[in-house]
Amino acid sequence: MYLHECYRVLKPGGHLLLTTHGIFEEHGCPYDYWRWISFGLQKIVEGAGLKVTVTKKITTGPRAVIALAERQFDELRSYPVGLYAHFLSLGIRLIQRLGAHRLHRTCDLTFKKYRVVDGKQVDGIFIALGILAIKK
Repeated sequence: MYLHECYRVLKPGGHLLLTTHGIFEEHGCPYDYWRWISFGLQKIVEGAGLKVTVTKKITTGPRAVIALAERQFDELRSYPVGLYAHFLSLGIRLIQRLGAHRLHRTCDLTFKKYRVVDGKQVDGIFIALGILAIKK
């Protein structure tokens, strides 16, 4: 209903910029249509009468893993003691010492190619998805 309303209020040639979360690992066979990922979202946007011109995934691969870990510090600290937990704890403490702004700047430098990727690329997790569509 939302996308049909977007179509109704847009003038011909008007643009819709749609973004959403996407903390899922894609596993298309060959496509995965019913979660908020590029193929599924494109399908429902086009089903509302809009033409998708661009699809981009934002913060993918290792950048996504670091961003997710940063958001889940408290939960990760509660893991049982063991070798895996010890290394995980070291990583968490390092990220905390860096601070969020340094962490993201480091990710920008280290994982540049994972910041924004083509939405049709199927390879692992991503944090957000952006679609640009136009009213036909």
